[in-house]
Amino acid sequence: MQSINPHPILKFNPDTLVTLRRQYNYEKPGEMDAAIDVLEDWIKKQEHFTKKEYPREYLERAIILLKGSVERAKLQIERICTMRTLMSKFFEIDMKYLEEYKDKFTLVMLPKMTKDHIRVFTNKMLCPSSELNQQIFFAFYMLGVLQWEHLKRNDYCDGVTFCLDYRGINFIEFMAGINLVDTHHIATIAVEGFCLRIKGIHILTESNSVNLLVALCRQIFSKKVADRVRVHKSLDSLYEVVPREMLPSDLGGDEDSSLKLRDEWFKLLKEKDNFNYLKEMCNARTNEALRQSGKFNEEYMGMAGSFRSLNVD
Repeated sequence: MQSINPHPILKFNPDTLVTLRRQYNYEKPGEMDAAIDVLEDWIKKQEHFTKKEYPREYLERAIILLKGSVERAKLQIERICTMRTLMSKFFEIDMKYLEEYKDKFTLVMLPKMTKDHIRVFTNKMLCPSSELNQQIFFAFYMLGVLQWEHLKRNDYCDGVTFCLDYRGINFIEFMAGINLVDTHHIATIAVEGFCLRIKGIHILTESNSVNLLVALCRQIFSKKVADRVRVHKSLDSLYEVVPREMLPSDLGGDEDSSLKLRDEWFKLLKEKDNFNYLKEMCNARTNEALRQSGKFNEEYMGMAGSFRSLNVD
């Protein structure tokens, strides 16, 4: 990869590619290509993988997101393929289902990244808290998976931050609508499967009942990630961690509104090239009958409700 390909929505800092390669010791010519060769060769030897050909740009992003470690990139690819098999319902592409519920919430990757190359997601629930139910949350989780697949193909970042605009949310009703098992699984998929390296989860609300959500975060995330959950009572507090110019207009920022960005993302994800890619990746799974038994298999098979934590920054 000589440069980061332009993207219809996502923007990159001019020095993103050079800085992150240098940061993870791939500054010299040929070093990244050699690392990708190792990862590529390893994937081809995994008989239980249903997909053995990946774009080299995809593999480079996997290495960078795992702090330059080829071994951790192997583990990440192993885990996400296994999760697509064992938790397949989260990886089924159903745009009709998403269209049915898309007006209930927003979940967008913001166009600009921070100066230290962090990608920011924002989320807002658009329906009354009393209407939130498991179907809406599942659509929310499904969209998250599709965006994370898109990120792994197109972005080049050093981690992600989530900004949750939960002003006006009744957290008792909010929590009542959640399927706790699904929520635990999607957190596992994000952190262990996609290795998003969550740098922060920032919740904007004045409600003291937000402690219910904070407590849930402490149950579903590792201590390292849970300690990065922060509640903001005001926009000014949020601006201290995410630059105002990056945020959508409904958060007082200079970017387009969350609704406009949501519609742009839906349009992009439904384009033929992106849709076919997402469908292909959602079928990059494992054939468990061909897997050699071992610790990894023992760690995952038969564990419907919990998965061990992989600590990543």
